[in-house]
Amino acid sequence: MVKERVESERQSKNNSNRKSPLGAGRPSQRRTVGQTTPCKACGMTEWNEDEVRGETYCASCGHVAEENAIDPGAEWTNYSDGTDRSRVGAPVRDSLSDKGLNTTISRSDISGSGAARHGIRGSDAKHWRRRALIDERSKTAPRARVT
Repeated sequence: MVKERVESERQSKNNSNRKSPLGAGRPSQRRTVGQTTPCKACGMTEWNEDEVRGETYCASCGHVAEENAIDPGAEWTNYSDGTDRSRVGAPVRDSLSDKGLNTTISRSDISGSGAARHGIRGSDAKHWRRRALIDERSKTAPRARVT
């Protein structure tokens, strides 16, 4: 069984552009080619995949060749009309120098008891305050316009 899986994985890598004959019920990054070896029970080479159970079984006799397959695809479904598959965060904004891709640390988190609560020493809190000031300046600085 281990040799079959190794061979199957090798074939999957070689045929990564080939799509699975069974359509996925949800978006998935999964690229499965399935079994390429004949069935041990009947010798046929037609395989079906049950993605709910994670099994690959013979289409002729029902012999289960692989089970407990792991689906590395997304566990969510995009119900909106767009193609955006991101799951967190605000949209990217071109009006900001960092395009909005930053983390804001509140002053209460780096001053007094907030720093101690998060395990930040006094010198580290000083560095965070300096970084926050520099970051705030860079956000308000006028941006050069390209014409």
